[in-house]
Amino acid sequence: VLFLFAGIYCNRTTRISTTTDYGLMYLDEYGISTSGSTYITFQVQACSDAHIALKYQTKEQPIEIVIGGWRNTRSCIRLTPQDNCSVTTMGAMLDCAEYRQFTLYWTESQIFVKKGNRTAEKSNIFLNLPLNFTISDIKVGISTGYGFSGKWMLE
Repeated sequence: VLFLFAGIYCNRTTRISTTTDYGLMYLDEYGISTSGSTYITFQVQACSDAHIALKYQTKEQPIEIVIGGWRNTRSCIRLTPQDNCSVTTMGAMLDCAEYRQFTLYWTESQIFVKKGNRTAEKSNIFLNLPLNFTISDIKVGISTGYGFSGKWMLE
């Protein structure tokens, strides 16, 4: 199976701070369009609970990716925010003192997340969820919460 990915490109580094309140901040509000994209590479510095939302036209609630949730002990993908995890990986992913880089990919039938940038090894994939439905025209939102704030960098 061959996947073609179209990334999000910025001509500058955009820094976004998220609060402890778990409120989604969509990237288009910061001038970062995700229309036509199939992946995003970002860096986040947080002690716990980095959340990414994939909002698409045919569903009111976004798909939620949690990185370093549950006090940085596990990560998961949820088909609806705050619902049960569809796929989970155990282990610390975030750091309170330094940025960690991740790439999130979405295709019409799959979502996966890996440590590092787009050229990182396939072995760095830590979340992978095949979908039995199609997603497209994605809007990306970010958040932290549950007592933890975060700093994000998108380049």
